[in-house]
Amino acid sequence: MFQKVFNYKPAEHDYRIWLVINPAVWLIPIFALVLLVAIAVHAMVFAMPEYSWSKADSMEPTAQTIAAAPTQTQKTE
Repeated sequence: MFQKVFNYKPAEHDYRIWLVINPAVWLIPIFALVLLVAIAVHAMVFAMPEYSWSKADSMEPTAQTIAAAPTQTQKTE
């Protein structure tokens, strides 16, 4: 029973997905869906204020970011 599972060789059997999915028909729609997902993820991330380019210059530091900033000490010799 487990002999078939342990003898699986992906390099020899991975071509079989293309026997079910015809690339001439489905490759461009798959690429289109991947592009839409990538655009949706980027739109969601850029909508967040900490990742937005347009709001980065106009954001004022809050008390939390000021408190978290490292302090600089000067050496006196």
